[in-house]
Amino acid sequence: MRFFLSELLNDVVSPIGYNDNDFNEGWLLHNASLEALRKILQSAFTILEQAGKPLSDEALVKKMLEVGAVTPLNEPADNQKVLLALLETGKVIKRNPYGEWGLASWDTITPKRMGDKIYLVLKKADKPLHFRQITQLINDQQFDHKQAHAPTVHNELILDKRYVLVGRGIYALREWGFEPGVVAEVLAKILQEAGGPLTREDLLQRLQKQRMVQPGTVYLALTNKQLFSRTADGKYQLATAN
Repeated sequence: MRFFLSELLNDVVSPIGYNDNDFNEGWLLHNASLEALRKILQSAFTILEQAGKPLSDEALVKKMLEVGAVTPLNEPADNQKVLLALLETGKVIKRNPYGEWGLASWDTITPKRMGDKIYLVLKKADKPLHFRQITQLINDQQFDHKQAHAPTVHNELILDKRYVLVGRGIYALREWGFEPGVVAEVLAKILQEAGGPLTREDLLQRLQKQRMVQPGTVYLALTNKQLFSRTADGKYQLATAN
């Protein structure tokens, strides 16, 4: 195909990206500037590097127009269409399966390890998920040719400190503010941070921001006399506070 196009359109286009570290394989019009394209890609790279996180189509195009990476076209919609087409030619930046742009080397753009795929799925969901849901979402996104299996995903969630068990088989990102540990340990930390006794209802309310548990589970944990004791007015405190 490359030979056919080269022969047929030799006076119109030239091949790019073959044995090139900057561009994907494609074709460039003779009257287009390869150096100008390289500068556009470098501008996008710099913007993404400074952002330090993936950007949507709209956000990236807006920033590129703000810094004058390209001359705006008459129709705003055309700016995005043309710029995105140009960005697709680059090797060092790319879109992840959710349509967000970033550096090709980022785990959030090209996730290779299972732990990174889990992170991206949870980050996009923006809420805790059961490990079987996470497995299904990984397979739905088809990050690569590898099939994810629930036991493997579950094991990764257990071992990776980025994730916290918040319910029966349900995991959240630790960066969302969830604390690791069993229910009793989290209750103890809540009391420690409160700096004084709390009612059972107050403890339940605060814990449910950290764990998806039934009230009975919380009440059972509070019977641990090695960790908790009751005050004269029926509130709970750390046993060491006596």
